[in-house]
Amino acid sequence: MRQWLLALVLLPLARPAAAQGIDEWLAKAQREQPRAVFLFLERRLNCAHLAGEEATNAERAAFLRFAVENLRCATLPTDEAKLRRRHASQRNVIAALNEARDRQW
Repeated sequence: MRQWLLALVLLPLARPAAAQGIDEWLAKAQREQPRAVFLFLERRLNCAHLAGEEATNAERAAFLRFAVENLRCATLPTDEAKLRRRHASQRNVIAALNEARDRQW
């Protein structure tokens, strides 16, 4: 539950005006991908956003650390590898994981 609340807070922040395509991409992933894959893709997006954020003061730094820990950004590579093994025969899943990995957020 906590992770979902954090995602709801962070996702709007991750949307510059030119990034409408991200919303559409995520909506498509939510419709077409298994739930675990969609949640991973959403997490990757939020982690990519946080990686580009500056800790301009102590409070902001604490918030960023909290967000990165709650989103488990450090485990993205391991979690992605597990999804790739679990869904190895599903081309659409592998394609979505590849796109998320290669995309410049």
